[in-house]
Amino acid sequence: MTIIHKSEEFLNSLKPLISYLEEEVNTPSILLDKNISQYVEYTALPNNQELGKRLKKSFNKSFRDAVTNLTPAQIQEYRANGKITVQGVELSSETEDLVIKMNYVNEGLAEHFVLGGEDDFCVLLDTRQDEKLHNVGIAREMINKVQRMRKNAGLKVDDQIIIFYKLGEKSANLKKAVEKEKALIDQIVKKPFLEITLKQEHLQEICKSACEYEEETYDIVLCWANVIFNEKELQV
Repeated sequence: MTIIHKSEEFLNSLKPLISYLEEEVNTPSILLDKNISQYVEYTALPNNQELGKRLKKSFNKSFRDAVTNLTPAQIQEYRANGKITVQGVELSSETEDLVIKMNYVNEGLAEHFVLGGEDDFCVLLDTRQDEKLHNVGIAREMINKVQRMRKNAGLKVDDQIIIFYKLGEKSANLKKAVEKEKALIDQIVKKPFLEITLKQEHLQEICKSACEYEEETYDIVLCWANVIFNEKELQV
């Protein structure tokens, strides 16, 4: 994924967040590029209602054509300074005299690239996904499910729990992802992440959830790691 913005200061502010962003969007790398003109073209249109009312007869075809034929440099001047003079008429962003449209330059991009964004910020995304990325994506989905369950149950980070999972009978992709990315899951959840077959009867269940990912099913069960006695049953 490539993040594109004209401001080098803005791009530099993202650098400390790169590893976090790569993790969140499940991409092997994030690149930064300030050459936005390579990906975006800006065009200008006159604000017919505003300018027609203000300029009256001067708002003619010649003037409108001059506006629509503004060069990229002139449009950039207007966007940067908030004003520009066209045929002796000063146009201002304060009165929204021009309508600036952003058009993405898709010419020359391979089909697996998607370009999008807003204002001066855009993203170029390579949509190809190899087996490693697919497995990581599944693992992160399971991790996010566990984290939401912990939050909803009011658990604290240092609470001693064990996380059990049970895969559906037709969950070959989930099985492969857990096997290949078990270390990643353990690293992030920081608690034992075990198959449900290892669950002992004495462990008290906190909560459980039936889940689905890409039409494959799995269950997550959270249990306390320590034995909890039923004080009422122990009373004589």
